[in-house]
Amino acid sequence: MKGVGMARKEKIVLVAALAVFTWVVLVLVSPDSMLHDLNDRYDSGWFLTAGRAWMNGLVPYVDFSDSKGPLLWAIYGVGYLMSPRDYQGVFWLSWISYTAVYVLTYLTARLFLHRRSLALIASVAMTCAWFNPLFFNEIRAEDFAHLPIMLSLYLTCRTLYGDNTVARDVTWAAFGVGASVMALFLIKFNLAAMALIFPLALLWHAVRDGGRRELLTTLLVGIAGAVALALPFVVILSCQGCLDDFWNEYITRTLTTASTNHSSRGLLATMIAAARGLKLLPLIVHGLIGISCVMLLCKLKRYCLFPLLAFLSFWSISMLLMRQAHHHLAFAFALLFVVIVVLNLLKPLLRNRRALKSLLAIAVTLAVVLAWGQNFVSFHPHHNFYTMENDSKREYHFIASLLNTRDKPRVLYWWAADVGLGTQAEALPACRYWATQYGATLDMREDQSHCIMRRDPDFVIVHARTEHNLTNMLKRYGYSRHVAPVPAPYYVVYSKE
Repeated sequence: MKGVGMARKEKIVLVAALAVFTWVVLVLVSPDSMLHDLNDRYDSGWFLTAGRAWMNGLVPYVDFSDSKGPLLWAIYGVGYLMSPRDYQGVFWLSWISYTAVYVLTYLTARLFLHRRSLALIASVAMTCAWFNPLFFNEIRAEDFAHLPIMLSLYLTCRTLYGDNTVARDVTWAAFGVGASVMALFLIKFNLAAMALIFPLALLWHAVRDGGRRELLTTLLVGIAGAVALALPFVVILSCQGCLDDFWNEYITRTLTTASTNHSSRGLLATMIAAARGLKLLPLIVHGLIGISCVMLLCKLKRYCLFPLLAFLSFWSISMLLMRQAHHHLAFAFALLFVVIVVLNLLKPLLRNRRALKSLLAIAVTLAVVLAWGQNFVSFHPHHNFYTMENDSKREYHFIASLLNTRDKPRVLYWWAADVGLGTQAEALPACRYWATQYGATLDMREDQSHCIMRRDPDFVIVHARTEHNLTNMLKRYGYSRHVAPVPAPYYVVYSKE
């Protein structure tokens, strides 16, 4: 009993240590931390507006819509309820999520490394994947997707490579992976398509090590996990009368807007072109992952193809979405294979405590330096720390004070993205397409124009560079112009007279 108590105490200490480490890294690197001001947002400002709208009674996919799933909006909605006028609520939710990610990374690494100290080093070293400047400049949908991805990876690897896996563990793995894939679908559905490799691997295991009965059980339990997570959202959206709108907006329209941004040259040609367009450093990272997967293929005694297939599953779909670097986030988990291979190669040098402590200290130091250097030692002109003064920050607060003259104003970003300018005013969407999506269709643009004709927005925000195309219509419908007193304003605000 004493040994069991000691083991439980060690687990608590490990989780607490990773939680503290995660908090330090996020405080340094996350734009949602208390070290940052509220300007210079993009995805997070957009998501917070959607979450705020839902929590204020607006109907999703009817009164407001975007190409993201309801689980992401629910996360940001809870964050809004925790802290209505900034991103602190979302920060604490991301801290909980990333703490679980680091713990799952540790557990996955232990399956391959078999030593707690090496698994801990692997977990800490993955900071270079989660918060690498190549991928990370704000909290995005992919950041909240790391948790279901890492849960799926751990449960799948435990089933395929665990030494003492029993039937009950396999059943829970199928349930957990099914729920995780559904969570990804309800955040960003292309991520769910990438993650289908995990349930397929479990079905592979069921066929190879069991038979038809095990295959059917794994399939049904996986479906049950997916249904269990989806059911609350189905009920809520049905009660709000927007289940059909959810499908039409989130699936059909998102596929339409995405298709307008890719050529008709075919999927394979698009993937090849995207791969050729990779810069040197991402190309090196991809190469290292591929080499590590091949090395694991030679080392593993069973299911040796799984790491390579998992990487290729995420990589192939990501190549179709290479418009922005943050799509790399979707398969950052695969860098764990590189870390595992490297630590296995270093094992002969890590037989004493001093060497292990030194390597752990190096991993922690590199992680913190990465987080520090990414934000504090940078020449980016728009950095948004409270300790920094710049035109971007001054413009943000000018617009925020203007919007704050009305209670929860309705805002339209005309030919512009929602960059969170209404956060301090708890601003709400003025219409379904209150901000301009990438690849916006003609009817989405017409919805914004009709919104102005109806005079629904209290404020209309436009880019200074496109204002000349819009100003006549805004004045015709009774909107007054406001511009921040900075040398080169980026946004112009029009208020309803």
